[in-house]
Amino acid sequence: MTLWNTLDASICTALTVEIDAITALSESSNAAPYLLLDQGEADFLPVEKCRLRPTPDSYFKDEPTRAPNLLPLKLPADHSILQEAFASATLTASQRLHAKKVSALLLVSCDIEALLGHFGVLSLQYDPTEGAESACVLRYQDPRVIQRVWPILSESQRRTWLGPIQHWYGATQPTGLIVAEAAAAPILWHATPALADVQPHSRVHHLLDSVQWRLAHSAPAENSFWQVVSLRSTSGHTAPYPSTGTLRSWLSEAASSGLGINDQTDWALCQWGVGQDYWESAMGRRQACAALDMLKKHAGLGFADAWHMAGLSL
Repeated sequence: MTLWNTLDASICTALTVEIDAITALSESSNAAPYLLLDQGEADFLPVEKCRLRPTPDSYFKDEPTRAPNLLPLKLPADHSILQEAFASATLTASQRLHAKKVSALLLVSCDIEALLGHFGVLSLQYDPTEGAESACVLRYQDPRVIQRVWPILSESQRRTWLGPIQHWYGATQPTGLIVAEAAAAPILWHATPALADVQPHSRVHHLLDSVQWRLAHSAPAENSFWQVVSLRSTSGHTAPYPSTGTLRSWLSEAASSGLGINDQTDWALCQWGVGQDYWESAMGRRQACAALDMLKKHAGLGFADAWHMAGLSL
């Protein structure tokens, strides 16, 4: 059975409308369609593997199958491939901590070599929180990354991110409290470049500022937070849920304190658990500082344990 046939009929209908509109736009604008895949694994698609083209990602130079891959499409001939791709993207969107095999559908006016070259440049970024010498890979292909950071990019940053891409479509990624409910008809997330007179960002390898960088990399910690919260909500924990903006500010503060993903989640859970008044009080600040000091002295100690140990020692 194909992934498409496992979808609810209403979702198939909504996606069919989207696919037909994209096909028509591709034909009318003479823009070539490409699937952007997270890796070179396409067993879930009815396509020959030889059609895949790995992006020139320096991080994966010895493992090209693990790099993002492009799959050129011909519409409407490849209609069934696009159906399966959107079905996969829709089914995995709610699985917040799982890799997304299908990253995006792109409509592009340039040839594939130019598109591959663009992604080779975009993937290599410098972490603005660590200094100019810290080169890192930006997971531009991850729909959780681009959808989080896109609203706070400038028009010049957006133009640089998309480069020759005219349209970028992806399955909308959920945020906030995890609720058990029937899947609604999907709405594809859609990005287009800025107006033609907007100049690209002046530093292509320094595309994001520190706030944007932290937000782009905070999806794992944020989604872990909501998974824990959803479990606690069923056991009678009644603390008010933070807004998305509040949670992201907590995680940004944790990241700026040098904490990794798991400790960022613990930081936010501790802050949510004790309440904002205590956290911002003199006692709360002393406890947080003491917990951070413990982490420096004891390798392998998590922030949650350090927080509780610090509370006992104050």
